[in-house]
Amino acid sequence: MPILKLILLASARNSFGFAVRRRSNQIQLCRHKYTICRPMKPKSEDINPLLEDPRLHVIPEREEYPELWFHVKGYDLAPVESYTRFLHKFIKGLDPTADRVVMPPRTWNVNTFKPRSEITDHQYELKTSHRIIKVHGMANNITSLLLDMVTRHLPPGVELSLTEPSEELNEFKYVPDADIKALQNELDNLLEEF
Repeated sequence: MPILKLILLASARNSFGFAVRRRSNQIQLCRHKYTICRPMKPKSEDINPLLEDPRLHVIPEREEYPELWFHVKGYDLAPVESYTRFLHKFIKGLDPTADRVVMPPRTWNVNTFKPRSEITDHQYELKTSHRIIKVHGMANNITSLLLDMVTRHLPPGVELSLTEPSEELNEFKYVPDADIKALQNELDNLLEEF
């Protein structure tokens, strides 16, 4: 059965191969599904110690990072959230224990002044959206490849950084009690109006 034509269509998780085969003067279209998976371990072969140095075939142990954080930041919430979902799905294929954390937005007030004066021309309020993806126990060789792939798909207006965990950000993600009470009062006021 000679294969006349082979067409491969790649998607995010699967590759589909379509083969046109010729069988008894009939053309048949076959669909094969190939799943993308992790690279296979090399087979252990017998080494002749007289001809080859056995240390050449030793596979080095992979070093793993205990925990890494991918920070996704931007001024527009839609691309930040969309890219975070994409990144989380992609990393979930490599590390099923990856977590996604939503950080509260940070707000800055920016003033522009009229030329040669101290009079305010325009006043802007900028909010940065911040998402964190926590990855546990990722190998260093996979991390470099992952970072290269992820930066190639980075949308405009979104900033990506990779850091180790910090206690400062852990404390920042929790909203203080005073802010919670103020938000609860605003919610109660809105519910009373309706």
